Amino acid sequence: MNNIKEEIEKIKIPDHLHERSKMGVRKARSEKRKLKFRNPWVAAMTLSILGLGFIFSPSGQATFQGLFQVSTFEERANVKEMSFGYEVSNVSIYDEAVFTSLSEVEKAFDVSVPFPEKFIEVEAISNTELFKYNAFVDQANHFSGLSYNLSTQDRNYDLFVTNNPESQVNFSAETADGTAIDRDVDINGIKGKILGTSEPDSFALYIEKDSWTLVVMSTGRGESAENEPDIIEAEMIQIAESIKW
Repeated sequence: MNNIKEEIEKIKIPDHLHERSKMGVRKARSEKRKLKFRNPWVAAMTLSILGLGFIFSPSGQATFQGLFQVSTFEERANVKEMSFGYEVSNVSIYDEAVFTSLSEVEKAFDVSVPFPEKFIEVEAISNTELFKYNAFVDQANHFSGLSYNLSTQDRNYDLFVTNNPESQVNFSAETADGTAIDRDVDINGIKGKILGTSEPDSFALYIEKDSWTLVVMSTGRGESAENEPDIIEAEMIQIAESIKW
């Protein structure tokens, strides 16, 4: 048996086949991958909340039906806090790279990414360690999405944007009474939704335009929750109005 094993190990696999086999493994991993974004207070909660008897929030039957699902919070062994977050599937993530600016991303992939200029303004007066750009590529090494995080004294902002028309975004929340904020908005002629919960203090903006899907999520900083100003819809509208398409 050992002799057979030694002989097999001597067989040289052509480089191109070896590389293709590695690509196949990476491709299989990327096809199963989903991005999940949850309130930082409950970052450990990355499980899917399907099957908990969801009910739609009162206005959730409008433009993007089924986008937001809300359930009544019930404490469980691994769930101790109410939550609000979203999951993105079918993003075609084959690899990713970290950049330090939006211009670097756009130059690297020759793409113009819709992005809130308000975040760029905050970056200009913030410590460079407080924001990060993660660009995603598909198997052909084409841009498929961008994940961005920005932290300020009062807020955590998370942005996800993709130009993959097959991507799907689903928001979910567990709240005290099983309801949440769910409103249709019109941002400079572009239809979207503002979603949110008061506990945890979180809001999200969802917009589709042409082939682009964009999500911005704002959450209060847990360590200073007693002193920080509440997140309000007007704040999210201002961010949305600053998006450069």
